Amino acid sequence: MNHIKKFLEFNGKVIYFIAVDGNYWIAIRPICESLNIQFTRTLKNIKSDEILRDVWSKQTMRDTKNRLQSMVALPEKYIYGWLFSIRSGSDAFQNYKRKCYDLLYEYFHGSITQRHQTLLEKSDALSEMEQLEAELSADPKFKKWNDARAKVMRYGKRLKELDDDFIQGQLSLDFSSSN
Repeated sequence: MNHIKKFLEFNGKVIYFIAVDGNYWIAIRPICESLNIQFTRTLKNIKSDEILRDVWSKQTMRDTKNRLQSMVALPEKYIYGWLFSIRSGSDAFQNYKRKCYDLLYEYFHGSITQRHQTLLEKSDALSEMEQLEAELSADPKFKKWNDARAKVMRYGKRLKELDDDFIQGQLSLDFSSSN
């Protein structure tokens, strides 16, 4: 069953998408209108793009007046890249594009910064573990605990090997009928 839902509101324009068999299709014209860019030129560019020309489609959706319309649409997974392929001097589009650049920077810079911080914290934790291990290594109970821990790790590794062998065996079974 198809469901039509509100996707985005931009510059007073409502952008809709439609779900078809688990894929989300987003109408191009309302995006062009909201960004003040030419739809016909944009469609021509989509049709000439080596990737987008194979994925665009006409989908029947309701417009903002609740009328069923056949609209040029792209699958959601291509919309974000497509937006960066647009060339336009429109102020609305330039403002939108600037926001996209900011969001991408914040996402990736934040990820890199968080990863770096996490690596520093992991390094500190490892140093603390090494120091504690050195202090505890004289205690006979610690040696027993460490030996038991090593056994558990070996059993876990062996169970994973057995599981992998089982899965590989299942995948390699020949299901063809024999004569």
